Amino acid sequence: MKYLFTAAIVAASLIACNSNDSTTDKTTETKEEGHDAHASTATAVEMPAMPEVPANARVYFANLKDGQTVTSPLKVEMGVEAMHVDTANGMLKPASGHHHILVDIDSIPTGEVIKKDSVHLHFGNAQTSNASFLRKQAY
Repeated sequence: MKYLFTAAIVAASLIACNSNDSTTDKTTETKEEGHDAHASTATAVEMPAMPEVPANARVYFANLKDGQTVTSPLKVEMGVEAMHVDTANGMLKPASGHHHILVDIDSIPTGEVIKKDSVHLHFGNAQTSNASFLRKQAY
């Protein structure tokens, strides 16, 4: 069973919403956590401003190439430069965040809370790798 992987369609994003300077590479199994800790349902509460992201910051798939054909389960290794990977603990801090993989989604506006479901994969425990099962189709 093969899958066509295209980085233009499957995007990873690093959201600045952490407080720990930990740069330890964690490769534990995915335990998807929501953004409940840093989103309020109260209408009178405003979201804090997003911290600055370094101009040279980038996220990438360390083990995948654009156009690569892959099999299921898909092993993903996520890399980051000029930022720290940390847990989703509700604290916004410059140059720090955690990964998300968006499946068949172009992008999400900066500052928007990313929901947790089958196409919004959330790595709020500072994971930098994962094995995901995707349907057989071109992505």
